[in-house]
This record gives sequence, structure tokens and C-alpha cells, in this order.
Amino acid sequence: MERSNQSIQSHRFSSSAQPPPPLAHSDKKIVRIRKEDDAGRTPDENIKKKKKKQNKAGQGVVSDGGDSDLQRESRKTSSRISMPAHLLEQCPNDSELPTSDFGSHSHASMLQVCIHSGDPISARPLHCDVIKRAACLDLFASNILLNAYVKSELLGDARTLFDELPERNTISFVTLIQGLAQALRFAEAVELFSRLHGEGHELNPFAFTTFLKLLVSVERADMAGAVHACICKLGHDSNAFVGTALIDAYSMGGSVSCAKDVFGGIVFKDMVSWTGIISCCAENGCFEEAMGLFSQMRIVGFKPNNYTFVSVLKACLGMGTIHLGEAFMDAL
Repeated sequence: MERSNQSIQSHRFSSSAQPPPPLAHSDKKIVRIRKEDDAGRTPDENIKKKKKKQNKAGQGVVSDGGDSDLQRESRKTSSRISMPAHLLEQCPNDSELPTSDFGSHSHASMLQVCIHSGDPISARPLHCDVIKRAACLDLFASNILLNAYVKSELLGDARTLFDELPERNTISFVTLIQGLAQALRFAEAVELFSRLHGEGHELNPFAFTTFLKLLVSVERADMAGAVHACICKLGHDSNAFVGTALIDAYSMGGSVSCAKDVFGGIVFKDMVSWTGIISCCAENGCFEEAMGLFSQMRIVGFKPNNYTFVSVLKACLGMGTIHLGEAFMDAL
């Protein structure tokens, strides 16, 4: 037995051994299966592997790195701007969110959502995102961000943003002036308005209305005449908002006649304008004129509000005819 085994091994490894005989058809099939299963898998395991590849192909084309198209899209979505979760919920669809490419218009839209949702302080994370990107908002978006900081009473952040703006316009100035006035920082507000005028920015009705309200707050009604002259020169004297603010300034200074001139020049008088002139007369002792204006307002068709009633009752008290005020209230 040992001798026969040695002869077999010598025949197998001898260089002069004859080539093996040709394989039969069944032997070729076995060799083919073995080549496919060189990793040690059985034919059943190969079938399972093919099915798994087909399932992956249905979910997304697999790249060389092993990631499907869906996986790459998921990473692209997750790389988008970091922002508060409740803001994401307010977006109707994913296409409205800013992509990884910075867009000032997209950020402006999200900043407006912060303000309109009553949560302007949420604008701060968006501002931080802009800083991290080393990007820059345009003037339109910057003014929206400035307004958000003012509404959040973050005047330190608002002033820093304002000072760092590469360019400013009237809206930039007026927005910050309003915030400073609301915080009772009147000196800074007045200085900022002087700067607005000195830098040559447009003095529009928005700017004049804000400045006139500021004059009333600091009790500088003596400046109303100079501002009125500038308003007339620029053709804003017929504007209802500007006219009403000017009436309030004249009322504080006791200039009823000037206030009546302003009221007469307003082209489209609204409820606020009528209430302003009635209040001006009642506050300065012109009770009969106040009642006459109230009657005219009713004839025109305006319905008085609470502020109008207060002025009317004050005029009635001044004339000693409280019963007349009661009659007006009963009639209305």
C-alpha cells in the first residue's frame, strides 16, 4: 500500500508526467461552478447575493464609493443651513429652504418669517450662519435683520450691524431711530437723524413721520415749524401720515392754527387725521372747534374710535355740557 501511494505521488509531481485526459461535459460544469464559488460560497448563496444586488439597484444606483443616489441626496439635504426647527415646519416644502450655496434672497425670506411669526429673536441663528459662511447679506436682507433686532430689543446687536453695513439707506437709519426712540435713547436717535440728513439720504414720509414723533417724545415742539417748512419744500405736506404727525407736534406746542392749516392740506383725510385735529383742539382749550370738527367727521362718514370719544368728552367737560357727551355716546 505504501509503495502504491509513493508511485501515485511521484506520477503527480513529476515533470515528465502526461497531461490529464480531457474532461467530460459534467466535469466542465463542476469546474465552472467552482470558479464562481472560489470565495467559498455555495450556488444558493450566489443566488441570494444576486437578489440583494437587484434590490439595491431598485433603491438607487450604487456608486463606486458604495453610496446610493438616495444617500448622496440625504447628505446634500443635511448640509443645508442650520436653523430653528419651528422655522423648518413653517416652510411648505423643501425647495423653499436655502441650499448649501449662499443666497441673500433666501436668507431674507427666512428673516421675514422670523418677524411675521412673532419670534424675531430667531433671526440671530440665521445671522450667525451668515457669519460662519463668511458671506454678506445685501442691503434689503440687512434691513430686515436690523428690524428683527429692533423688535427683539437687541439694540446692541442692531447698532453693531448698522455700523458694519457696507452701505445704508433711509430705511436702515429710520429702523434704528425707531428702536432708539422706543428705548428712550432720544439723544442717539436725534444724532442719527442728523447723520441721515448729512449723508444725503432721502427724506421721505417715513423719515419725517419718525422724526416728528421723536420731537414729541423729547418735547421739542419748537422745531416743528422748521421741519414743516422742509416737508412743504419736498412736497410731503399732503401725506396723511406726515400731516397727522405734524398736527401732534403742533398740538404739543399749542399752535392750533398751524395744526388746522396742516389738516386742511391733507388730501385724503383718514380716521387718524380727524382724531388728531379733534384731540389738538380739545387739549388746547378750543372745545367748540373740537365739537364742530367731530360733527364734520360724522357727516363725512367716519365712525369715532375710543381716542375720539376721549377728546369729545374732554371738550364737553370744558364747555360744561357733559350731558351733550352722554347724548353723543347714546346716539352712537
